[in-house]
Amino acid sequence: MVQIALCDNNIQELEWIGRLVSGYLAGRPELDGSLRRFQSAYDLMDCIRKRGGL
Repeated sequence: MVQIALCDNNIQELEWIGRLVSGYLAGRPELDGSLRRFQSAYDLMDCIRKRGGL
């Protein structure tokens, strides 16, 4: 499984890149990918820690 995290404080950029990545993943079901978006590095790092990383 491919897990992708996007982080940007500019919501427009985050959504734009998210749409690109989502489209890529949709066209490649063999990747079994997931995407999460974060508006702050703090939120991203908090999520990683809660999942047992870092």
